[in-house]
Amino acid sequence: MRPKFLFQKIFSRSGKLFGIELLARDFTISPFTDLHIFYCALEEVAARNIPVPVHVNLYASSVRFVNWNDLVSYFGSRIVVELVERDVQLHLTAIDRLIEAGIPFALDDFGNGSANYSVLREVRFPIVKVDLELAPPSAVRELKRKFGVECVIAEKAETCPQADAFQSFSLHYPEPLDRLEESLALEKEA
Repeated sequence: MRPKFLFQKIFSRSGKLFGIELLARDFTISPFTDLHIFYCALEEVAARNIPVPVHVNLYASSVRFVNWNDLVSYFGSRIVVELVERDVQLHLTAIDRLIEAGIPFALDDFGNGSANYSVLREVRFPIVKVDLELAPPSAVRELKRKFGVECVIAEKAETCPQADAFQSFSLHYPEPLDRLEESLALEKEA
């Protein structure tokens, strides 16, 4: 079964389009299905001219099964792999492979329990997505100051002075992927 995708826009603090995230609809994402979903998402990215980075989730334990050298030669920095999982050792191994291949990566859902300070004490992530329903806004300041995170994307919040970018339902409710080109064209007009 092929997943259907939705996309949700990510905006910079200035309001410009920062990226989009592909979300699988009607599909349970687990360590057993995520490689399938990941490759289907990459096929969708390859079929479209998307002018901003596309964020795609992947379990850290699945990174070893991907031929990153082939992907980087095709996608370059068009994709950002958002790593999910709590095991620090899995993150260390995954990040080594992503850095070696030159693939941008992020820690997804900081604050939800599976991504927390214990992971950041051991692993340096350039991008961290913070779920502000589960983590206080002060966590954003701490991520930047104490852990040297270059970019913090605040999820489920429109305003957080310390965040670099925002992704929330009130800014952009996920839409079916077949509306992507139309939606991006509206961004250019704005």
